[in-house]
Amino acid sequence: MMGPLRNFGLIALQSLLFCGISFGEASSPESTNATSDSPTEMHTYKLVYFDGRGRGEFVRLLFATAGQKFEDYRVATPDWPAFKPKTPWGTVPYLEVDGKPLGETKVIIRLLGQRFGLLPSGDWDQALASSIVEKAMDIYDGMVKILFKTPDGEKANATKEYMEVSVPTILKDVEKFVTQHGTHGHCYGSKLTTADLSMFCAIDLLKEWKFVKDPAAFLTPYPKLKAVLDKTAHNEKVAHYLQTRK
Repeated sequence: MMGPLRNFGLIALQSLLFCGISFGEASSPESTNATSDSPTEMHTYKLVYFDGRGRGEFVRLLFATAGQKFEDYRVATPDWPAFKPKTPWGTVPYLEVDGKPLGETKVIIRLLGQRFGLLPSGDWDQALASSIVEKAMDIYDGMVKILFKTPDGEKANATKEYMEVSVPTILKDVEKFVTQHGTHGHCYGSKLTTADLSMFCAIDLLKEWKFVKDPAAFLTPYPKLKAVLDKTAHNEKVAHYLQTRK
């Protein structure tokens, strides 16, 4: 499991990931248009996270998909004790928007989804799409628990239960949701949203961190979800980001 540890960015600080780390039917919701808080107003963004993927990757993927410039500030592990008191909640990631800090990963995803037109219009449709973000973070949190909170002697059994019970239960529910609410290769509605991107990121990390033993067959029981992830991966900006990211 050394690959996950390297990519996570020297997580000797495992506890902060836990501290800092959402279903109904609607007809073809469209993505929101630019609002008064849209990227066209030249906001500045600074994402603060460790030099690894983890929770920060969910946010980076939104910036890449939107084509929005941002400062990708990566905190070095030795600097964390002095840096921690400066964060909104003592955790990362957090986002500075025009110099104002905002913490909590899902809150950041919601804000950027609204600003970048990556959420449907209407509060009900936004809430439904955001439920998939919740499921994606459930998958992520399960990985972190095993990697950094589970004793070494218990990791094998914990991983087995996670991959044979927890993850299939989540993905079965997501498949049902996508069948009911998604069209044209999207989790919700007919356009790319934070739901697609967050689920893509969670599954990508599952594979990268070697939880998935057979990536080619892993999503076979979930064809609707697989179509979403395949379409997301072939999005021009997403594909470019995956090829060039650190």
